[in-house]
Amino acid sequence: MSNFHGVLAVLCTPFYPDESVDYDSLRRLADYVVSEGTHAVVCLGLASETNRLSEEEKQRIIDTVGSRVAGRVPVISGLQAASTVEAVRMARWLVGAGVAGLMVLPPPGPVDTLGVQQFYAAIAENVDVPIMVQDCPQVVGYGLTANVIAQMAEQCPSIQYVKLEAQPAWPLMEALKEQVGDRLKMLVGWGGIGFIEALERGAVGCMPGADAIGPMGQVYERYVAGDTDGARAIYAAMLPVLVAKGGNLQSFIQSAKHLLLRAGAIDHATVRQPAALVDDRSLQELDAWSRLTNRAVAQYAAPVSVAQK
Repeated sequence: MSNFHGVLAVLCTPFYPDESVDYDSLRRLADYVVSEGTHAVVCLGLASETNRLSEEEKQRIIDTVGSRVAGRVPVISGLQAASTVEAVRMARWLVGAGVAGLMVLPPPGPVDTLGVQQFYAAIAENVDVPIMVQDCPQVVGYGLTANVIAQMAEQCPSIQYVKLEAQPAWPLMEALKEQVGDRLKMLVGWGGIGFIEALERGAVGCMPGADAIGPMGQVYERYVAGDTDGARAIYAAMLPVLVAKGGNLQSFIQSAKHLLLRAGAIDHATVRQPAALVDDRSLQELDAWSRLTNRAVAQYAAPVSVAQK
């Protein structure tokens, strides 16, 4: 059994103003999240604008991040594919490139239950790394039920994790616990919204954007050390920024890049087109909340003694 837990940074894909991939910034971003305390680096996630990348770019991103991280923390890759054949092919080359796990999004709908199960089973039969089922009805167009996920986990031992993106995440969490107990480890996504409640209900971590690793790491460390009030205080300080990032994937991507640019982790906040851009006034508001959040979080930045869950 693998042990993915804590705060796992989902890397954005840095672009130059001409929208070509900025691999120098990508290397610096990988260093940045490791220095901020990430427990793993996640490439090619939804927040990475993966659907706008070519296959050559995806392969080079995996190679670039893997060589830069150099074993300091695990590297996990997202996997998005419209067909089972394509998913299996991608899974093989990702594992061949050295990733420690695959975060697999269901195929875009409409797909019946049997089709979804066969999709995941085919991937599991062709790779030997842990698989994380990513439930994201906001993007895929449908959600996965606890019964379907439980059946897939029973069929495929390599399915060891579930990443929950739906808001709120707790109904599926509770249903899964009733079905499989501790058989599957659960993490939350969607920027870390609901992280405290997820921890209270048994989640082992969250997967926010690369801009939030330091504060989210403090939330996690204090929670597992038994300082629940301290974890809540830091999370409360972060909430205005989480809200200011907006409620959809595109606004989250641009907002995260904006904050990473401000932090010096990347050189440009460019997003690939076509995309509905956040306007300057909203970004100024995000900056104002970010400054206040950073001041508040700094009050709780003293190290704590961490007891691993």
